[in-house]
Amino acid sequence: MLHLINEFTDKDAWVYKALEEEFMEAWKNNILKQGDVTPKMADWLLDELKFKAIVAKRTEYSISVFNGDVVKSNCQIMGNLQQDLAVAIKSLERGLASFSEYRLVTERREFDYVHPSFFPIVFGETRCLRDRTIGLDDAVDAMGQGEVIPVPKDPGPSRKDLSWNIASRSDIGPRPYSSRFQWLPSDIHFRPDGTCYFSSYINNIHPKRNRHFYGMFEKTLDKIIRMWDMCLTPVKTVLHSRARIELQEVKYEPISPGTIEPRPEVNEDESRDLYEDRLREWRRKNFVAIQPEPGVFAPISIPPQILEELPPEEQVKHRIEDAMDLVGTYGHRGLQVIVKLAEYSATPEQPQFNTELEFRQIADLEPLADIEFDRGDTVWLEQIFGLHNNEPAVQEVGGVKILDGRAITWPNTLQHRGVLELEDKTKPGYAQILQFMLIDPNIRVISTANVPPQRLDWKHEVDVAPVDVTKLSLEEKLKVIPREGRYPWALQEAKDILHEARIERQEFNRYQDVAFHSKNVAL
Repeated sequence: MLHLINEFTDKDAWVYKALEEEFMEAWKNNILKQGDVTPKMADWLLDELKFKAIVAKRTEYSISVFNGDVVKSNCQIMGNLQQDLAVAIKSLERGLASFSEYRLVTERREFDYVHPSFFPIVFGETRCLRDRTIGLDDAVDAMGQGEVIPVPKDPGPSRKDLSWNIASRSDIGPRPYSSRFQWLPSDIHFRPDGTCYFSSYINNIHPKRNRHFYGMFEKTLDKIIRMWDMCLTPVKTVLHSRARIELQEVKYEPISPGTIEPRPEVNEDESRDLYEDRLREWRRKNFVAIQPEPGVFAPISIPPQILEELPPEEQVKHRIEDAMDLVGTYGHRGLQVIVKLAEYSATPEQPQFNTELEFRQIADLEPLADIEFDRGDTVWLEQIFGLHNNEPAVQEVGGVKILDGRAITWPNTLQHRGVLELEDKTKPGYAQILQFMLIDPNIRVISTANVPPQRLDWKHEVDVAPVDVTKLSLEEKLKVIPREGRYPWALQEAKDILHEARIERQEFNRYQDVAFHSKNVAL
């Protein structure tokens, strides 16, 4: 049902089609022909899509499509910003072309204009201003100032500890931070009208030369923050964790006598495990679980602005949504975001390209204990929940198409990956993707408000050089621009740091993936 909702809301003008009875009846008849959709499911889908259409008209056509909670926009949310950003990226690319060291490729087909691991915090080297903050206008002037940030005393579990946990399949909880590096977020503050602005520089985007980027990113963030509100509302209250449809008892489609192979018998020379495998395969081949039927669709809660439009007798039937409001709740202290800007390319020889963002989640297994089923039977588990007994409790949620101009938000409780494929296999293609990563607004971390830029190629603006240093080699730059030790870093030094940070992150991701799969289904 969630996949059908996601598919329908990719249609052109779906918001209006969902409110047209004739169109929806035709769509209902079409999905009923698929065989795995019942009339009650179809009725639920029609009602939910109608509700989502009403909500979408008040959220710039952004909607939640998976329970995760994944939120997608329509393809017009960016408007002219998309074209302006593409032009600005070209100017950024031309500026970087003068630096032979810059060619920053972190993946085989990924070119990074702005990467969080490029000039990050390096504990024991990076300098931090402890007694004041800096903004866009004075950031470059503060280069080289501050005190060195010490290496954290608690680096988290050792590799040996993590390896033991993995080998023993015990609960794995690697610390979600590094004792060597930290990405640098930017501080976001809000004007009286609720719109946002960068109060500190974006790491690797010059706060003066590339100031036009800041205005575009701010306008984009104004739209993204509203989507983050939708994305985080389900996390705010346990009310949203309830099951959409509950399964109480496992039932299968009736089987006519003589239409299937007889139930396997135990062979004298086979083990119990081998027999159970044969029996399970026989069930899988012949049994079709009856999907649990939904009741009548009723939203978990209704946004206040929509509730006000309902008749008084309808208003009392619904709960008012306790929505997340990042600006209202955290506007007085601001937010922190990490920015990444990259281009992904593909060719006919290597045609894989990013067209869909797929998600998966860890399933809550507690409700399974309340389901009535025959012991030893797990076919229903696979057919209804997409899980397998004695295997990781990981569910494939589904994917959202990455379309031109679309924005997608999701919480980090979900794992995600991009699926890459060219639409036209005969032509090369590329996609430019702008990412904003929201720091938990309840926690403040060291940001660019505290850390002056760390780029040696920007320092010549503070220490006026007699020549244009952008055209000099690294050795020649070091003769002209003074620095303390190896700080600020030259571009090649920063690339070496990025490489080290990337290796550390890959190692952590491997442990994190094992941790994600460490919880098994056990019926």
